[in-house]
Amino acid sequence: MRTAALLLGLAAAAAPVASLRAAPAGLPRGIIRKVASSVRRRTVAKPPATQSYAAASAAVSDGNDPTLTGSIPKNAGLDANGAPKISKILRFSLPALGIYLSSPLLSLIDTAFVGNFAKSSLELAALGPATAICDQTTSICLFLAVATTNILASALAKGDSKEVVQGPVHGLWLSGGLGLVLGGLLQVVAPMAVRAFVGASAPAALVADAVAYVRIRALAMPLVLMTLVAQAGCLGGKDSVSALKACGLASFVNACGDLLFVPGLRMGVAGAAIATALSQLG
Repeated sequence: MRTAALLLGLAAAAAPVASLRAAPAGLPRGIIRKVASSVRRRTVAKPPATQSYAAASAAVSDGNDPTLTGSIPKNAGLDANGAPKISKILRFSLPALGIYLSSPLLSLIDTAFVGNFAKSSLELAALGPATAICDQTTSICLFLAVATTNILASALAKGDSKEVVQGPVHGLWLSGGLGLVLGGLLQVVAPMAVRAFVGASAPAALVADAVAYVRIRALAMPLVLMTLVAQAGCLGGKDSVSALKACGLASFVNACGDLLFVPGLRMGVAGAAIATALSQLG
């Protein structure tokens, strides 16, 4: 659900695709056809390299530049000095900020439900190291998002339709593979990682709850990283709103899952982890 919404947002923001054969083997053709059909009508010819964007926009509005299609709006979101307007920057950056707060927000929702409905204070204490391990594991993979945004934005600027498709697709494959490796690694090192946080004198029940939480959320690690790359693709296509909507949907699913598993089925920390993993898998 969340990943599908991000992929649709990425498709709506991408540049036109010249050929379906440019996609690597194994990618579902239906996704590529959606990308191609969604964005073909948004073609804008690239202005000369020596011409500034403000000058190009003015030339289009005057009808003097035959190299452009005329689809750039008259003001193009620029101020009198040719710089992006503050309002345009805020419309893009504020939703983008919400994207990078997504994972901590899911952990915060878990903490709120466990704190209010836990059977003991040890369950709430277990979430401290457990959520830190999960969130930090995701954070160290932000280089995938940075690279995907840069590759896609550069391809869009150059009008490279092949790279527009292949860049995000390769990022998705790489993030999925890395997610499998990290998820498997967390299954093995979770007890040692938790002990490193809480110390050797921590109660056994606290350690057990924290390890269970980490291991359950680790099952969704491949989809977590693929979602991160999909969000980055949306940002590269200047569509931060679609990615923010997907994050909001994931938070809603997580809250509903916590309501079901924590106070409803009395599953405690494990139930909170299941709710978060399901919200990230959707």
